[in-house]
Order: sequence, then C-alpha cells, then structure tokens
Amino acid sequence: MKVLIHCLILWSVLSAPGIALAKDKKEVNSLTVTAISHSAQYTDSNNRAVHCSGNDCNSYGGFQWVDVTQVVDAGGIRYILTCQGVPFRSAVYRKCSWLYFDGDSFPAQIKGKEMTIEAREGGNQGKVTKMKFKIADIRPIPGESPSSSRR
Repeated sequence: MKVLIHCLILWSVLSAPGIALAKDKKEVNSLTVTAISHSAQYTDSNNRAVHCSGNDCNSYGGFQWVDVTQVVDAGGIRYILTCQGVPFRSAVYRKCSWLYFDGDSFPAQIKGKEMTIEAREGGNQGKVTKMKFKIADIRPIPGESPSSSRR
C-alpha cells in the first residue's frame, strides 16, 4: 500500500509541470486575410541610405535591413502588422518581407501578439513560406460589422 501511495505522489509531482505548461500554451486562431497595403523602408547595415531604382536596391559597403508595415483585413477587422529583418534568407538574421499583391487572400494564424501568414516568396510563383509579423494594431473596419472568418 505504501508503494502505491508513493507512486501516486511521485506521479502527481512529476505531471504537474506538464499540466501547467499545457495551460500556458497560447491559443492559435486560424483565419483568411486579404492584403490591403504595405510599406517597406530600407537602410544598410552601416546605417547609410540605400539607393533604390524601382525594386532594385543597392547597399554600398553592407547589407540591407528592412522595416515592413503590412495592412490586412479579415472578417471586418483590420490588422496592422510589422516586421524587421533582412529581405533575404539568412541563418543569422530574421527574414522580413511583405505580401506582394494587394487584394490577394492568404491563410493565416494568430498566436498571442503574432500573426503568421502563408504566402509565396516574391509573388505567386515562388516557394511557399510562412511570414511572421508582430500585430501592431487591431481595429474594426468602419461600416463593416466584424464577422467570424476564423475556421
């Protein structure tokens, strides 16, 4: 009987942290977002201005940093999203980009204060990637009633 009691006590002590971790996990909400607009500001790694001509930007003596603001709508709600990083794949720095075509819809997930959007790199022909943004602002769209676009 003592062995059974000791086993139950040991099990309850060892399983308590797992139960607490399960409660701490943030809820993930899935939805579909529509790209409305975006802006991107480039600087180089030496804090010098980046010279751009159309979509071609040259950074002299360093690599480019980008600050992106992306606006998306979903179910009567407007989200303003931000990210900072580099506009290329890197093992060291976080990649940051924007949704290339305003008006297109994308699957997304909200977890805490971050939104992950699944899109194709560089438009509709690139590799599927998950773009992570911080949610900077959430507002109802004027004249629209918020609906549940979450799956």
